[in-house]
Amino acid sequence: MVLASAQGPGKEGAGEEKEDKASLHPEMQPPPGEAEDVSFLSELDQSETGRNDSPTVPVVNNERVEAFIELFEGRQREWIKRALRRSGRYAQRMKQILREEGLPEDLVYLALIESGFNPYAYSRAKAMGIWQFIPATGRRYGLVINWWIDERRDLEKSTRAAAHYLKDLYGLFDDWYLAAAAYNAGEGKLKRAIRKYDSTCFWDLSRYRYLRRETKNYVPRYLAALTIAKDPARFGLEGIEYDAPLLYETVPLPDATDLAVVAKGCGKSLGLLNKLNPQLRRGCTPPDYPNYEVKVPLGTKEAFLAYYARLDPAKRLTFRRHRIRKNETLSHIAVHYGISVNSIMAMNRLKSRHSIREGKSLIIPLPASYKVTARANRTRKPVKLPDLSGRGYRKVVHVVQEGDSLWLISHRYGVSVSSLRKWNRKHNSSRIRPGQKIVVWLKGPTPQNPPLVAKGRPAEGVGEEIWYTVKPGDNLWEIAREFEVTVAQISQWNQLDSRRPIRPGLRLRIYRKIRLNADLRALPPGSLHD
Repeated sequence: MVLASAQGPGKEGAGEEKEDKASLHPEMQPPPGEAEDVSFLSELDQSETGRNDSPTVPVVNNERVEAFIELFEGRQREWIKRALRRSGRYAQRMKQILREEGLPEDLVYLALIESGFNPYAYSRAKAMGIWQFIPATGRRYGLVINWWIDERRDLEKSTRAAAHYLKDLYGLFDDWYLAAAAYNAGEGKLKRAIRKYDSTCFWDLSRYRYLRRETKNYVPRYLAALTIAKDPARFGLEGIEYDAPLLYETVPLPDATDLAVVAKGCGKSLGLLNKLNPQLRRGCTPPDYPNYEVKVPLGTKEAFLAYYARLDPAKRLTFRRHRIRKNETLSHIAVHYGISVNSIMAMNRLKSRHSIREGKSLIIPLPASYKVTARANRTRKPVKLPDLSGRGYRKVVHVVQEGDSLWLISHRYGVSVSSLRKWNRKHNSSRIRPGQKIVVWLKGPTPQNPPLVAKGRPAEGVGEEIWYTVKPGDNLWEIAREFEVTVAQISQWNQLDSRRPIRPGLRLRIYRKIRLNADLRALPPGSLHD
């Protein structure tokens, strides 16, 4: 009986679903040296040994199996020794689960060619865990995969899921080799191969080009790994010191709890708790998941429960997920939680304080003194804008029009862009939208008809006031010629530097006695409210 390759069960459907690069958010890091890309396992080929491929022999101990044994004895020797050593942690419990599901316990060695018994193993096809499930197949067999947990890493749940999937495949094909090939290639692919070549023998099907090389090699690779795992010394792999079994019991937790708190209550190291619970992606049990069962070292359950009963609820979780809202900055978030910007940046591996985006999430490290009631206050207080009315300034509210920008507004009112940002609490953002109100502070008393840009009206008798919107390709000389005025006059009326280019969308005040041509756009300025 065989399971999926290092690319994950039913790899042919690996494109069905892309993983959320809950992935924009850092995961709880595996112990040093534990994370491992096992994509290479699917690429192992007996041809690397120099032996001829002879896939047509319908026996278990054939040349193809021998070729993989030779490969594991040679180039992959150190890797398989490391995988066998690691199997000591999990194989005992995995065999028990397989027996409970009515499957041969030798199927445990499928985990060897899948991941090397590594719950942190991953592949290019987004497969994960000891059994290398891709997300779609994992969810299909009941595994929870979200921002907080990934049960493909959970020893018991992933082994149960793998057993159920294999039983389903065996029920379809009534042959362990075909079930293994289907686990690797997908049920549909194998069914089509059987129909195409009118054969239910894996060794016959692997003679043809229809199945991928990875699928053709999967069964002989498994049989070679099984043969070596049964008697490593026979193949020159002496002196393997198997890791001690990870023995544990489970405890349901009513609230989200930091694993560091669990470790302290058990009197064990955080590293050991991480090994027992690799499915916890954020170093804590998930919120909104009452009575989540966390694994604790065997014999520590009662001590932990007594410790947990005495623990202040506010101290059970030392960090929280925060979803970034519109116009929110790291400074706002840090003030809200009473922590430093640097601590948020370090926890989330942010290189810049400006690299956050609306709708994404951050992990917030909370101090032990953080009160539960603080998180209930989710309503943001309105931003308090500066008031310069007592300093000789008057307040003007500009309603943003289509095509406006802070640069255009600053030129209209004769103020700087940095002042507009300061007055409107926009910090480093320049984004504005039509209908938005922008506060502008101007010196002096409020006139009845406040000018938009010019600080003084021209002499009487100049002509009627019109507004011209700059179009792409325009320049001051051409506009002055069109309206029979001078560049100096346009610059004076609009407080412009005639040596600098003008931008499309800028509205220019022009005074002209004659009526303007109909093709010129005379647009009113943005609405003003005192």
